[in-house]
Amino acid sequence: MLDQLLPLLPTLPNEARSAMLAVLAVAALVGLILWIMGSRFQRTVLTLLAVAAGGVLGLILPRSFNWQINPMTLSTAAAVVCGLSAFILPRLWVALGLAAIAALWAALACWVYYKAAANWSWPSWEGMEAWPQYLRNTWDSLNGDFRAVAPYVAGVAALAGLLIGALWRRAGSALFFSLVGETLLIVAALSAVIVLSRPEWLDRLAGPALVQAAVLIGLALLGMAIQLTLFCGPATAPPPQHRRGPADEPE
Repeated sequence: MLDQLLPLLPTLPNEARSAMLAVLAVAALVGLILWIMGSRFQRTVLTLLAVAAGGVLGLILPRSFNWQINPMTLSTAAAVVCGLSAFILPRLWVALGLAAIAALWAALACWVYYKAAANWSWPSWEGMEAWPQYLRNTWDSLNGDFRAVAPYVAGVAALAGLLIGALWRRAGSALFFSLVGETLLIVAALSAVIVLSRPEWLDRLAGPALVQAAVLIGLALLGMAIQLTLFCGPATAPPPQHRRGPADEPE
């Protein structure tokens, strides 16, 4: 199953193999930390992610849609706004993040089920004027069954993630960071396979797709359980201790 995700990853240069492996090792370590204890540093991590996301979007959007605005100005403003909103409203960002990561996992499940990786590769960037056109061409090159089903499955998963994050603060935060950490670990591991040119390593994981999917889901739930047990605070604050007054004094 995991071998079908390899075509989604970009081709990494072999000239800087050592540097790439070092970067992937750091990424895997970050993923492991997020998987085990990401919710412990929820506000800090969300703020950093929001600042990065706002800065990147501020640079990309004006160039992609030919907006008459300085990309650096928009990038700075978007980074500040996103960072402040994540710091003030972490629960909202957890809900939105959980919706996004749930939609991603659902789309990847459809990708594997419909074998969309067969005879597919990323379209060439040559002749593309902007990201929207490239994304449209990429979407049109995908398997027809995948395109027909994946948006609906991803939409349902996103709605479920949004509701979980909004209704259950502790569980939503733990599940979000568990999924993010596990996703980063998987991406780092598959990228290392590409850098080392060792796709046969994935053969050791060969087995029924349902078994592999069950293992991945189990790991996500395990990370969630660890964080709920060790790092998430109690669901409700303990009742205040009763202060003895004059009426409580023994006669």
